[in-house]
Amino acid sequence: MARKVLYAAGGVVVILAGLVLALWLAYVAPLAPLDPGARLPHASIVVDVYTSSWLVETGEGTYVLVDAGLDPDARPILEALKKKGASAEDVVAILLTHGHIDHVRGVGAFPNATVYLHPADADLAAGRARSKGLLSGLRRTEPGIEADAPLEDGQVLKFGERTFRVFHTPGHTPGHCVFLLDGTLFLGDAAFIE
Repeated sequence: MARKVLYAAGGVVVILAGLVLALWLAYVAPLAPLDPGARLPHASIVVDVYTSSWLVETGEGTYVLVDAGLDPDARPILEALKKKGASAEDVVAILLTHGHIDHVRGVGAFPNATVYLHPADADLAAGRARSKGLLSGLRRTEPGIEADAPLEDGQVLKFGERTFRVFHTPGHTPGHCVFLLDGTLFLGDAAFIE
């Protein structure tokens, strides 16, 4: 009888361990930052805690930023710009994949940038609405940013030598968008499962 109880208890422990591993793989492992050395032609990644932004060279000595990170002072992005001999003033546009705080908070550090965001995420980015996702709904809402220009599905944006095509991909948020540049798709959190 005691042996059966031990086997049953062992089975429960194995099942619970499997569930914990599955949850970790589904929710924690994807949060690992990308390799900070990752490079694409004309673009480089900047990791800010667990959020990644991309600096895209326009070919005219200016940059487009895809997402602005979690740091309100945008320190990781400004450091990456400095290594390129550039500054915050050289960022001419910020393409926001969506309105979550970890993607918009650094916008204020770039005074010359035109901020693009899909209108369906305007209240989220501005702090007037809370996210409906399970995990992101736990994030606090705070005063955020107002976009300068709307994004829409199929829109083409040209900055210097770079042309971005916008795809509206609602799901993670109502206004989530992805951007196609030279065969590379900047996904934001479209591939992140909540």
